[in-house]
Amino acid sequence: MNIFEEKNEGLILNLDTLSKSSLKIFADKIINNVHEGHSNALEEYIKAKGLSEAIDIIINSIKSDALDEAEKYTGDQKIMGCTVLIKNTPVLYDYSHNNEWSDINSQIEFLKNKQKAIEKTMVLSIEYPIAGVEPAIIKKDSGQTIQVTIPK
Repeated sequence: MNIFEEKNEGLILNLDTLSKSSLKIFADKIINNVHEGHSNALEEYIKAKGLSEAIDIIINSIKSDALDEAEKYTGDQKIMGCTVLIKNTPVLYDYSHNNEWSDINSQIEFLKNKQKAIEKTMVLSIEYPIAGVEPAIIKKDSGQTIQVTIPK
C-alpha cells in the first residue's frame, strides 16, 4: 500500500525500501513545487502537518505489535532496507518518600519560582525601565509559527 499518493501531481512515496535519501528526494519534490510556484505553501504545510499527526497515531497504536515482531529479528537483518534494534528505555525512579530529598526538592522549587519572578521583572524592564533592575538581554528574537487545527 502506498502511504501517500497524489495522482494529479504524480507524487508517490513508496515505502517498500526506506532510506533517508529516498525520503529527502520525496520531500524535495514537494519543496521544489512550492518554490517554483506549482503548489500552495500553506496547503502543503497543512498536508504535511496532517501526515505528521496520522503518523504519530500509527506509531503509538502499533508500537507494541511492532516490538513483538522486532523480537523475531537479529541485529544484522534488514527489514525494508533498515536495521532494527530493540532498546530499553530508562528506568524512572520516585524519590519523594525520602524526607531529605523532599526538603531539597521544595527548596529547588522555591528558588525556581523566585528565579521566574526575577526573570519576569527583567523582561518587563526592557520596555519599562525599573530602578535597580538590570534588563534581560535578548539572546534570540521571537519568530513565528503556524498553528494548524485539524477538525475532528
